[in-house]
Amino acid sequence: MDIQKLNMTLAPDEWQTKFNKNEQGKPTRTAEQDHPKDEMAAQLWETWVAVANQLKETAQRDEVLEAAKLKEASQPTVRQARRRTAEAAAAAYVLKQALDNIPNKPGLNEQAEVKKLIDSAVYGKSPKGQAADFNPAGMGDPATSRAALCETTGSNKVATLVEVAVCLCTKKNGRHCGQRTLSPPNNR
Repeated sequence: MDIQKLNMTLAPDEWQTKFNKNEQGKPTRTAEQDHPKDEMAAQLWETWVAVANQLKETAQRDEVLEAAKLKEASQPTVRQARRRTAEAAAAAYVLKQALDNIPNKPGLNEQAEVKKLIDSAVYGKSPKGQAADFNPAGMGDPATSRAALCETTGSNKVATLVEVAVCLCTKKNGRHCGQRTLSPPNNR
């Protein structure tokens, strides 16, 4: 659920009407008119106008209240929810400001960038394809069970030493590889 929508829905009518638009589609009031010298109001005004426009109809506001389980709530519960939602919205604003002011922000996909650096250090170059794709080119889907590695036909053939070891040393019919290879008569 969008905290801004809930905050706007729970706000008093006098607050909600500040963001109405006129016939030309322009807001009737501005942050400078209603909240001069308020940096937070100036930065959030456009967001508030957009949220208010999404909640013009009573059905839209009822949907938000229903999602928050406040549609049939008592007045004291609604007042408490209004206070807590306003606090959460203000805390979210402060947190966003703090995050925006961090110098040397990490990239959006820092994990992928780190993986590329590791791959280039280990393998000499970054592998092609998706970051989550660990299969060499031309390989089928990875298989990890004994049945998938050893007993299937087609593209899932044994291809590496690890897969050979899995085929030789895992249970089949409840017996370990040691029982098959070391106990008579299979110890030849």
